[in-house]
Amino acid sequence: MPSVSRLVRKYPNRRLYDPTSSAYVTLADLRRMILAGERFCVLDARSEADLTHSVLLQLLLDGELTGRGVLDQEVLIHLICAQSQNVPLDLPVADGLISIKPLTNANAGGAEAGHDAQRSGGSDALVATCSVAGI
Repeated sequence: MPSVSRLVRKYPNRRLYDPTSSAYVTLADLRRMILAGERFCVLDARSEADLTHSVLLQLLLDGELTGRGVLDQEVLIHLICAQSQNVPLDLPVADGLISIKPLTNANAGGAEAGHDAQRSGGSDALVATCSVAGI
């Protein structure tokens, strides 16, 4: 389970600020952090609400829409069905299966309904439960 190494604040003007580097960051910067193995938590600057999930989804969607997509229509349909039915999902990948466990409120400590998360490394960042089989 990855631990969060950096805090990023999202301001009402939609700008992302990294207090560690005392600089504004872009979604491209966040993508580079992920690819470098760095984990971060995005918090709303006013309410302190955890926005990490929505920012990660935005990064994924941006990649899908710019031709770097990895999710075909069948996978997207399976994800929507699993989300609607709140059931575990096994997705085939080149080296095996990715098992995605639905997230629940009981374990998330206030996360959205239907989403289970585990606290990571003593921080307040939410990390989805996901395991890879056959790799």
